[in-house]
Amino acid sequence: YFFILYAYIGKILLAWDWPQGWVSRLILGFIATGLASLLLVHPIRDRIENGWIKTAARWFYLVIIPLTIMLFLAVWQRVSEYGITEGRYLGIATVAWLCVVTPYFILSKKKKILFLTVSLCITVFIVSFGPWGMFSVSEKSQVGRLRDLLANNRMLVDGRVETNHDTLRF
Repeated sequence: YFFILYAYIGKILLAWDWPQGWVSRLILGFIATGLASLLLVHPIRDRIENGWIKTAARWFYLVIIPLTIMLFLAVWQRVSEYGITEGRYLGIATVAWLCVVTPYFILSKKKKILFLTVSLCITVFIVSFGPWGMFSVSEKSQVGRLRDLLANNRMLVDGRVETNHDTLRF
């Protein structure tokens, strides 16, 4: 899967032809599976016969750096075209979280697994509530896009929508 994913990303970058939003799911699936695997083998990583786990973990975090960049580009592409939705907001939050977690596990000597879980919980809490939450930000983005669309088509007059138009230009 790793080689197929990297080959596909290479094709996207060479052709600069972005798929319709599902490359993010491929990347997130790979990263989530890798992180879950590392969490599951964490209790036995210090055994002498399991030295490969530390090597695999170090390489995993190095391997996801280009994937994180690609995830950011894929989400940014969709946000620039269609605005922020809940899914895209979660994609942005995931990229931000990975930009904190990845350097920690590459550079830190201790590599506490608690950092992974606590930082994820904090991120989920931040994006779930308040004016910075995914629902509030998404609503503001989509309502703003609708308002601009209506204004550009002269359908929004004095804050009210006029319905006597036959066509709508995007």
